[in-house]
Amino acid sequence: RELYDLNLPDKQSVNVTTIVRNLNTPVGIACGKFKGVEGIFVSSFGQSNIRFVTTNRACEQAGNCPSQWVTGTGTSGITDGDINVATFADPSRMVYLEDLNTLVVTDRANGYVRYVDFNTQRVGTMKTASGARVSLLGSAVSDSNPELDIKRHGNYFYISDSQNVYNVTGDDGTIERSFNYAVQRRYTALKKWQQANDYDISTRKIFISSISIDSRRDMLYV
Repeated sequence: RELYDLNLPDKQSVNVTTIVRNLNTPVGIACGKFKGVEGIFVSSFGQSNIRFVTTNRACEQAGNCPSQWVTGTGTSGITDGDINVATFADPSRMVYLEDLNTLVVTDRANGYVRYVDFNTQRVGTMKTASGARVSLLGSAVSDSNPELDIKRHGNYFYISDSQNVYNVTGDDGTIERSFNYAVQRRYTALKKWQQANDYDISTRKIFISSISIDSRRDMLYV
């Protein structure tokens, strides 16, 4: 229910500060800008919405950084359109695209990738050229409660559910086209590794919980 600031002034010490309290089941955070102000987007499972916390040194030290509602009515759903009426179902991990002023959200209970375009003030669902939604539940093993994560690297999104990792880009190889003309690929080698390393379909022992990218080495960690 709280958000913390880890100030790293040097390699010998870590300062932890509570910067905002009374959030409802916060899950994902992403640094970005909202209405031209820098801060942190926070997704909420409990309220199926996204809030924005304005951050600066003064409010962080005082522990009272202001937060405001961004989108998500609080009712679970998958309504696209105006930012004020859009609905989500357990929004999870997010990534903010500063060059496009767009927040991309993994919508956990729906199993889709959603995006909030602050230029048009509209929410959409990532789709292929045929109009099909980009699904994150394509595993051979059905999982009704997957962990989802998303990262950007160059012109690709790397997205995980509990059983798979995908890369997604536009049909022309750009991020800009990925929202309405997405090309989605699954890393089948990962599935083969799971099956060869104590992966039991009946008990589902191995789950993917998060991913990270080292852009300096072009390395994806799972």
